[in-house]
Amino acid sequence: MEAIFSLSGLLVMPFWALMIFLPHWRWTRRILRSPLVILPPALLYAALALPRLAEVFPAVSSPTLAGITTLLGMPAGATIAWAHFLAFDLFVGRWIYLDSRARHQRPPHGACAVPDPDVGAARVPAVPGSARHDSPILRR
Repeated sequence: MEAIFSLSGLLVMPFWALMIFLPHWRWTRRILRSPLVILPPALLYAALALPRLAEVFPAVSSPTLAGITTLLGMPAGATIAWAHFLAFDLFVGRWIYLDSRARHQRPPHGACAVPDPDVGAARVPAVPGSARHDSPILRR
């Protein structure tokens, strides 16, 4: 588990590096348009979680502090959670990146740390009549 935990970040680092350091490079947008970039960390999560579904499902279907503490206190549980964080963060970060490119805006600073796309997008002011203001994604 230690090696999987330590090396799992390599599945997402290239994509984060592209979004952070080369956001305007045409290959960055071309690569990140593909939903397949999320596949490696999602598959890692599935490969770790599915064989331990009997342990994981009870803890997450009816979560209690004690149950989650127990799950995350085990190397396998912490590694499964870490794989989930990596996959979900890349999914949301990719969405924020593509949304900001479509609006011709810079991604909001700190967007990588914001798990809710509405909160991350809310950091960019909505101007009536702008693409951001009229977005069906953010309209409620």
